[in-house]
Amino acid sequence: MRAGKATNRPRLSWIALASLLATSCILFLQNIGTPNITTWDEVVHVNVVRNLAEHCCLPRLHRSGLGTDYRDWGNNALWLHKPLLPFYTTAAIYKLFGGSLWAFRLSGAIFALLTAVVIYLIGSKFLNDNIGLFAAAIFSLSPFTNALVHGKTYSGFPDLFFAFFVSVALYLILDWTQSKSATTLRWLGFVVGLAYLCKGGLALAPFAVLAVIAILAGSIRDLTPALESIVVFAIIVLPERLYWLAYHPVEAGYEQKQQLLHLFRNVEGHASPWYFYFTNSLPHILVPALVPFAYFSIGWALTQCRPRTPGHSLSIWSLAYLVPLSFGVSKIDNFIFAVLPAVALLIPLAMESLMQSRQYSLVLSLCFGSLAMYILWQIALSSRTIEGIVIWSRWSEHPYWLTFLAVIAILAVALALWYLIKFDSKMVTSSVLSLTSVALLLLYVHTNVLENWIDALQFNGLSTSAQVPLRQTGSDLRGLVDKNALIIVALDDGRLEASLTGFFACGPGPEECVKRLASLYIMYWSDVDVLDVCREPQPQKTVERFRGWKNAYLVTNDLLPALPLGRSPIGNVYSLRDIPFEVWSPVAIGACQQSRTAL
Repeated sequence: MRAGKATNRPRLSWIALASLLATSCILFLQNIGTPNITTWDEVVHVNVVRNLAEHCCLPRLHRSGLGTDYRDWGNNALWLHKPLLPFYTTAAIYKLFGGSLWAFRLSGAIFALLTAVVIYLIGSKFLNDNIGLFAAAIFSLSPFTNALVHGKTYSGFPDLFFAFFVSVALYLILDWTQSKSATTLRWLGFVVGLAYLCKGGLALAPFAVLAVIAILAGSIRDLTPALESIVVFAIIVLPERLYWLAYHPVEAGYEQKQQLLHLFRNVEGHASPWYFYFTNSLPHILVPALVPFAYFSIGWALTQCRPRTPGHSLSIWSLAYLVPLSFGVSKIDNFIFAVLPAVALLIPLAMESLMQSRQYSLVLSLCFGSLAMYILWQIALSSRTIEGIVIWSRWSEHPYWLTFLAVIAILAVALALWYLIKFDSKMVTSSVLSLTSVALLLLYVHTNVLENWIDALQFNGLSTSAQVPLRQTGSDLRGLVDKNALIIVALDDGRLEASLTGFFACGPGPEECVKRLASLYIMYWSDVDVLDVCREPQPQKTVERFRGWKNAYLVTNDLLPALPLGRSPIGNVYSLRDIPFEVWSPVAIGACQQSRTAL
């Protein structure tokens, strides 16, 4: 009978994992094909991927050299702003499945599911099946993971590629702590190399983790084969780096420099205080209710687990991202996304260890602390603003809830203190921990379902109503011009701003940030190069570059001495083939000048 139970246990674990992956897949695919495109960074990514799929293998945003600034990654031609492995892979999937937004976002869903499997395998091999299942659930059901799959937060699918490879690297590091295998280190170099081709310098952290683990365990000599790992890493990374530096040295050198400058300068307005990752980013990635468990688990594993044990290595992995990056000047949430797999494993490990050591009061206090954190976070959201834009909260329109939630938070703290002093019951503690786990699971699922259907403006970009005229304009242009044409627009003229709420609205941040990417929506839906002359610092010089172009078109509401080819929601479409440059250029330039005068 015992042998039968032992045989059934792995089977049940795989069934549970399959159920978890199926649930995650349903959430990932829910509304994944929505035509609404997030401004940062999805509208840039989708154009680059589409161009790669149609014209392999040079990554381009604009298909032709239009004289735009190579330093502007939202308006340049050769696009090297991010490592390209995720883009080539996504382009292949995009082309294979028909070239739709559903196909574009599918790669993120695939790699999110693969990462969940790797996390389960880490837990199953080095800890136990239950920890692996809980960890996989925390990762795959995380609203932040879901937002990356749907492109509703910065970066999107590149971070999911990166998470997969660094999770494999984490698996190999834990394997090395037990086996001391040189082969494992070679594979580590290979995997870290692939991670570098997804996210750049952030992929180097596993090497640092490996060194710290060896130093703390007093086994530096075991790291000698790690030189082979570095050699393998160089073999994977250097050819691609050297190619771009040899053939496109200016663009490649600039982007490499910008990656490093995130540590020392305020890049694109992302400067934040040193504690930003602990107080803002990690709660955003985990959801605030899980934060007490996460912080406790990292500290507990670091202090209570012996060096070279899985728990201790996982805590070092987490701190290897959180601590060094906190000293950087520019900070973005997804820079520490690689922490999530390790934290997802640490939380169930810590709770299981506390239960086995009969520290029931501590477990209860964490459960009540989780409830209090959730309530207090909801209270904060109800009144929090960023540059005048109120963050969406279902409590914000019901002030009476605030008093109720504050009272509940105080009661939760009081109960936690009471249990810390008097309580010692395994059954009740197990019940409370189970209820907390179920509540967190439901919170994750509910948040994902809600955010899968929410307007893009709530996250980071143009509202649904604002994207409709841009999408319609792009669709109209498909039937009027060929793919080699150039469409000139002047979207900063403010003509649509008054009539369409949210047309130039941005998520958290300045209004200008979305204005200057609106043309990319038209570019994607038209499958034609589109240039917004108002984005250029000197529109007059920009327009001069297109003197004599035959396959160029101007979209404007002003009248020109020619019959328009058609009418779009943002203006008439004129062919510039037979219109003198001296006639149409003042129209394009004038729109920008009017806009800047108004500003």
